[in-house]
This record gives sequence, structure tokens and C-alpha cells, in this order.
Amino acid sequence: LLPFAIQTIGIINQKVLKDYELFVVNSSDSNSFEQANAGFRKAIGLGTLGSVGPSDSTITKLVAITSGDYNTSLISYNAGGPELSTKSIYPNFLRTNPSYTSEGYAIADVTKYYGWTDVVLLTENSDYGLGLTNSFVPRAISFGTNVRLLVILAFE
Repeated sequence: LLPFAIQTIGIINQKVLKDYELFVVNSSDSNSFEQANAGFRKAIGLGTLGSVGPSDSTITKLVAITSGDYNTSLISYNAGGPELSTKSIYPNFLRTNPSYTSEGYAIADVTKYYGWTDVVLLTENSDYGLGLTNSFVPRAISFGTNVRLLVILAFE
């Protein structure tokens, strides 16, 4: 995937962009805040106006604060943490996917649509799992759906 992304960015730089250049900051450990933030600061030093990524909400929250310090934009294609919608904390953050809260509401709406009266919720101990759970459970209950069992899986 990375070679394809680099090739695509090269084509965009040659054929589309006039005064700007896209580039990739690659890290062998995509979940490392230090590496993500170092890459972001490097990009800022090169005159970057905005950045795309990271995908993990926890790392994105930290990098988004840094982007605000530099008055640049940060767009994430996957970070769904509902806190990232708080513009007073993350004024320069944009996302291309819904927050986990919206996903939880949508799943609860599906249980209502199909008339499910009892569900078991399997989730994980992560920003995603807990965020989805915190929106799904109250909404499902408001529709009369009984959450019979909530299983939170912990992965290390």
C-alpha cells in the first residue's frame, strides 16, 4: 500500500499541485505518538499547511492539539473518538468518517428497525469499543431493546 501511496502522491505533485508538495512521513510503529508528532513537526518545518492522519483516535487527539499550536489543519480518515468533535479543544481537526457516537446510534437504530427486543453487546476495551457502547446502550434502551449482556473484551 505504501508504494502505491507514494506513487500516487508523486503523480499529484507533478500534475495537480503548483505551489505545494505532498509527501509521506513513514513510521514502522504507526501507534507511536512520538513518531507521529515528530513527523508532524517535520512537516510543519517544511511549510506544511495541513496533514492527513493518524488513524488512531488516541494519537490523533495529541497530534490535533499540536496542529492547533501551529495553526494548521489535521484531517483523519479513521479517528472516530467523539471528543475530537469538541472545537474548543481541536479547532483545526476534521474527519472524513462519523464519530463512534454516531455509529452507536446507527446500530441502535438497526435494532429498532428490525424489532429486536433483546441483544448481547460484544465490545472491546478501547476508545472505539467504549465510545460505541456509551452511545448504543442508552439509545437501544430508549427504543425498548433490552441489553441482556455486555461483554467488554480486553486485548493486550
